[in-house]
Amino acid sequence: MPKKAGTDNPYGYDPKTDTVQVGRHDLERVLLMFRSLVRNRNLAAGTT
Repeated sequence: MPKKAGTDNPYGYDPKTDTVQVGRHDLERVLLMFRSLVRNRNLAAGTT
């Protein structure tokens, strides 16, 4: 079972555990953005 965050705020940085908590939707959006950035970088460099 995951540890409870040290703050009342369920999202954001928790200095006690040195972690950042985000919602599932936000995580999915960041992963999709990362994939598109890598793809664009590879296209600009001429690699696949």
